[in-house]
Amino acid sequence: MVNIGSKTSRSIIDYKLSRYACYLIVQNADPRKEVVALGQTYFAVQTRRQELTEIEYSMLTEDEKRFYQRNLTK
Repeated sequence: MVNIGSKTSRSIIDYKLSRYACYLIVQNADPRKEVVALGQTYFAVQTRRQELTEIEYSMLTEDEKRFYQRNLTK
């Protein structure tokens, strides 16, 4: 229930979005709005972080890759 004034309340539907759905919404929204700009920055940073991780992973030797994967599955 959400208060809408004059001691009146209204029920609203609450949605739970996946990370991908949030990404699509933010990428297609108006970047002049502060919350949208923050969301676009967040996803840009996360994407770059993932790219760096993949580059670093690709430079590992086969033994180092196996060790890395083994540690992830622990």
